[in-house]
Amino acid sequence: MGGARGMFRWAVCQLDTLGKCCNRAMLRKSLATLPRTLDQTYDRILSAISEEYSEYAMRILQWLTFSERPLSVEEIAEVVAIDVARDPAFDRDEVLEDPLEALDICSSLVTITKNEAGGRLRPAQQIIALAHYSVQEYLVSDRIKQGSAKQYSMQEAECHNAIARGSLEYLIQFQQPLSRETLKASALARYSAEFWSSHLRKTGDKVEQASQLIMGLMAREEPAYLNWIRLHDPDRTWEGRNLGKKLDCIPMPLYYVALLGFSTVTRLLLDKGAEVNAQGGGYGNALQAASAGGYEQVVKTLLNAGAEVNAQGGRHGNALQAASAEGHKQVVKTLLDKGAEVNAQGGHYGNALQAASRKDHEQVVKTLLDQGAEVNAQGGYYGNALQAASARGHKQVVKTLLDKGAEVNAQGGHYGNALQAASRKDHEQVVKTLLDQGAEVNAQGGYYGNALQAASARGHKQVVKTLLDKGAEVNAQGGHYGNALQAASRKDHEQVVKTLLDQGAEVNAQGGEYGNALYAASWRGHEQVVKTLLDAGAKVNAQGGEYGNALYAASWGGHEQVVKMLLNKGAEVDGQGRYYGNALQAASHRGHEQIVQMLLNAGAEVNAQGGGYGNALQAASAEGHEQVVKMLLDAGAEVNAQGGQYGNALQAALAEGHEQVVKMLLDAGAEVNAQGGQYGNALQAALAGGYEQVVKTLLDAGAHQH
Repeated sequence: MGGARGMFRWAVCQLDTLGKCCNRAMLRKSLATLPRTLDQTYDRILSAISEEYSEYAMRILQWLTFSERPLSVEEIAEVVAIDVARDPAFDRDEVLEDPLEALDICSSLVTITKNEAGGRLRPAQQIIALAHYSVQEYLVSDRIKQGSAKQYSMQEAECHNAIARGSLEYLIQFQQPLSRETLKASALARYSAEFWSSHLRKTGDKVEQASQLIMGLMAREEPAYLNWIRLHDPDRTWEGRNLGKKLDCIPMPLYYVALLGFSTVTRLLLDKGAEVNAQGGGYGNALQAASAGGYEQVVKTLLNAGAEVNAQGGRHGNALQAASAEGHKQVVKTLLDKGAEVNAQGGHYGNALQAASRKDHEQVVKTLLDQGAEVNAQGGYYGNALQAASARGHKQVVKTLLDKGAEVNAQGGHYGNALQAASRKDHEQVVKTLLDQGAEVNAQGGYYGNALQAASARGHKQVVKTLLDKGAEVNAQGGHYGNALQAASRKDHEQVVKTLLDQGAEVNAQGGEYGNALYAASWRGHEQVVKTLLDAGAKVNAQGGEYGNALYAASWGGHEQVVKMLLNKGAEVDGQGRYYGNALQAASHRGHEQIVQMLLNAGAEVNAQGGGYGNALQAASAEGHEQVVKMLLDAGAEVNAQGGQYGNALQAALAEGHEQVVKMLLDAGAEVNAQGGQYGNALQAALAGGYEQVVKTLLDAGAHQH
């Protein structure tokens, strides 16, 4: 190791050695014999490990060098007790009594750190790691073979084999179902369950040597099988540990070995009578699982054993779609040679061609087309292969499909057509290709209604310009947002808004979820877009959308600057809306104090009736917004006004137990025995909620008990 970092590491090791000297004589001797290089330093440290600890050190260093994730000190304490050359491999009597003894065994080659909170290890645990990357580099190098510590030389395949076999032996040792208590005393269980297979796949031709061990784990009637899946289900990796999982809820062993790609064990299980077409698991059956993983030999073994090549079910619908989706060319060919139906329907993508097109697997696409795949087959999320490829911007696949006769204006799927899909995802070159091939620029359908609205909703300026240049109708109606201008306004794409307006977009066009563009921009608080729309002549009091008008929407959202702009442009402060009746009630319900004050200053009628709460005071009281309640009362709100869900403000406050608001209303003259509303009277509202202190307050204020 050269360079400053190598020298620094060399110095650290020397200081560690010198620090162990207990007198001047030892210090002088150590100084006289200091190794000159980092390699020599590591060689000396390794050689100094006593013979009784050398095997333990080897195991520790082996696992730390090739582990799939950081290991805790508790896990390493158990690693020491695994010897794959003996039976049983794991000897609990060898587990380190004090996990930190690993530091003494390996000296300055390892270090202890705390794992970061939120990591895969529990926050309270400590992890042990090689002290420096140069340690690993030396252990796996050819240089170590030239020194006195050559017995610590590590060959990757052999080490992965030892870890894999050790993990398997560790799991097989459990003869009873794992409990939480057992698991606490079995630190290495989770690592072994999760990573034995990944280590085994890295052993090269040594995989077959572990076949009988794997068979031991795959004995469905033995506790080890269920324990493994409970600790880590490779078919549901997101699920985490689940010690309550039942045996009848998990797939058969054949499914798992196919999923993991172990061909010899697949054959052994079949020889023992495993049902090749058994249903179960995320992929539905073993053949689909192996096909998704690209395990050609496993696929052939299953097919030769009678696996139904066109079996339906699972994530991909069938094995051919699974292999196509993952781009496994050779598996696709194998399945087709065995009679897989190239146009079979099912699964998320509808058919194999759409699956391959979505994932940009050009060679698989060509293979499927050569084998008779219907280029315009309908179905699946994208409707057809061309839309799938267009949505992901796969230019070459798009060209291949078009050359094979794909209908450029085919309808269907989430985006309605290929042009809308490409426009939504900003794939400009694909958009141009489709247009050059005759795509109808104003074709209707899909979530956005048309390509222009799709591009506008996402703010793709250049695609918007391309579509307009090709004749896109700027005011075309349809889709979720009604028109392109509303879509761009909702998402705050100011430059697209300006482009659309410059191209003649009708600023007051009605339709879509938000009714009009001004409402859409106001609801989201997009100040600059609101200004642009107002400057372009947007009607400030236009009705539409969920909340009725722009002022109402902005007030509900708490967008002070937008409210101010709308009021300055003449927004009707008492304009009626839907659920909340008017802007003041909406702002009061949400507790937006500044907006409430702005609306009152602008002349909002404090006692205006309407909406779900009847008036602003009841809306604020229901949510416990004390300051807003005070503002409304100071502005002349009628404390006993009737109407709305709760009948009056007092009952609204009581329904949610807002004690302070209740006191404020009573102090302002609220009639404690007023009738009406959901609960009939205030006392019944308080009793329904179980608010004892508030009940006492009401009784003290003269509430009638009968």
